[in-house]
Amino acid sequence: MRKKIFLLILVLFIGTVSASEVTVEEVDRTATNDEPAKFLVNVENTFSEPRTFRISSIRSPAGSFRHNGSTSIAPGETETFPLEARPRQYTVRGNYRFTVNVRVGNEHIGSDRNYFRADSDSDIRIRSLNLENENILPGQELEADLGLLNIAPRTVDYEVRTSLKNESTTREGSLSSGNERSYRLNLPVDEDSSHGEEELQIEIFTDGDRENIFTRTVNIAEVEDYEIETQRSSRVLEATTTTTLVNTGNTDIQKEINETVPRYLEPLTTFTDPYSHYEEQGSNNIYYWNVTLEPGQEHNVQYTVRYWPPLIILGFVFAGVLGLKKIQTPVKFSKKVKEAEDGLKIHIEIENHSSRELTSLEVADFVPNVANVKDEFPMAKPVLRRKSNGTELSWNLKKMKPGEKRVLEYSIKPVVEVEEGIRLSGAELIEDDELLAKTEELETSFKP
Repeated sequence: MRKKIFLLILVLFIGTVSASEVTVEEVDRTATNDEPAKFLVNVENTFSEPRTFRISSIRSPAGSFRHNGSTSIAPGETETFPLEARPRQYTVRGNYRFTVNVRVGNEHIGSDRNYFRADSDSDIRIRSLNLENENILPGQELEADLGLLNIAPRTVDYEVRTSLKNESTTREGSLSSGNERSYRLNLPVDEDSSHGEEELQIEIFTDGDRENIFTRTVNIAEVEDYEIETQRSSRVLEATTTTTLVNTGNTDIQKEINETVPRYLEPLTTFTDPYSHYEEQGSNNIYYWNVTLEPGQEHNVQYTVRYWPPLIILGFVFAGVLGLKKIQTPVKFSKKVKEAEDGLKIHIEIENHSSRELTSLEVADFVPNVANVKDEFPMAKPVLRRKSNGTELSWNLKKMKPGEKRVLEYSIKPVVEVEEGIRLSGAELIEDDELLAKTEELETSFKP
């Protein structure tokens, strides 16, 4: 009885072990980084019922593998797992064995061995490249650590050429199979280098032929810098001022140059280049030039003041014009506007600059209908005439002696708000029904 049970167990064990067959069939055993080696894993189900088979593991000292996960196989049938093998990036060329293990559930039911051939077009690989800084200022050095690896199955003599713009270095050496070597690279960057991206290029030569090239982008940093210098030279009755702007950086710049000239010298001043605009400040005129410069370019702004004898004549003419102006305008007549708590205060001033007595004088003014004239007149009360478009005001001053001064004042209160403000017409000074002087129109903000 015990012998029968032992024989039954032995038969079942033999049936389990031989329940399937696993074979690895070669399709193309050569593998590169671009193209994998290809195999077929054939699995025959010798069980008496359908089973799900899977490749549980692949053992190999090198390479990575890709295959289907699992498949169900009917009794007596054979199914195929496509298998791809790739060498790792830094695998030395040569033959590498691998073992394929197949399981049903957690039970190992078979395995087979084969090998793939790792191949490549190059002998020396760049294993690492570390840059200290990928943003380099002009005048600095690019510093990098370069690591090389020999993936050939033999010792290789090599040459490494490294270049960045106009700078380059060359290193030579010999490496045995599977060994590595490191280099420290130092490449200076010209001080006048323009900003932007540049390529660090590394070329590897073996037996005089280039077998590998590698590039890394580095950035030449932007430096905005400039120098400005002003020089003055004088000759008899002539003075010249020259301001020079130089772009000493490595990128385009936009700058504004300004020159200050006393206003009384304006008629005597000439510029070599037309200015962009100017503004008045006190007794001076400030002139501006907008300048755009590329790296290394410069721009000169020059003006000359000529103190020639015509300057004296010009002075006489200027004095004559002032005299005529004083004769033509025998009175000082002005109108000013000041803001008050609930409106605006209008201030009119008259002063007799002539040597004669002015008679039959009248001052006339007008207020538009966006405001009402308040019945408050601290100086002299005018005659008011209200019309559809506003209010007319008139003061009868009768006469004014030479040097005499009069001040008129009134207030207005806004009726509506005008967003862009309002324009107040000029006041008029009338003598014997003839216009003697008129103030300029005034613009002011006006809110109720």
